[in-house]
Amino acid sequence: MRLKFVEPLMPTLVEKPPEGDGWLHEVKFDGYRMQARVTNRRAVLRTRKRLYLSARFPEIARDCGVLPDGIYDGEIVALDKGGIADFAMLQAALSGKKTERLIFFLFDLPFFENLDLRNQPLDKRKDALRHILEHRAPT
Repeated sequence: MRLKFVEPLMPTLVEKPPEGDGWLHEVKFDGYRMQARVTNRRAVLRTRKRLYLSARFPEIARDCGVLPDGIYDGEIVALDKGGIADFAMLQAALSGKKTERLIFFLFDLPFFENLDLRNQPLDKRKDALRHILEHRAPT
C-alpha cells in the first residue's frame, strides 16, 4: 500500500443531532489522535499533523503490526484507576518513557488493504473495523 499521508476524517460540528436514527455519537477522549498505517506486519504511527511517533509508542506500534494492511484511525490515552482518560497521565507516561499501559482506541478504518473506504458510510467502516478486531487482534 503506497499512499501519501491520508488526512484523518474529522467530525462535523452541529448545533444539535439530526432528526431520526442517521447519526453517530463518539466519545471524545483526552489523548493523542493517531493514525496507524500497517504494511507487511509493520505499523507506523503518525499524528494528524503528520508527526512520526512510532518510537514514542513502541508497544502500540508493535501491537498494531498484527493487524491486516490498512490505515487505522484512533486515539491513544492513559486511563486512571476508574477507567477515565487522563491527559496528565498520558504526558507523564511519555515523559517517563513508560508507555506500556497506554491504550489505543481505534474508531475508524479509512483504508483496508488496497481499498479506499473513505467514501463508505462511517457505520460500514466501523463494522469492518469491528470484524477485523474481533478476528485478528492480539490476545
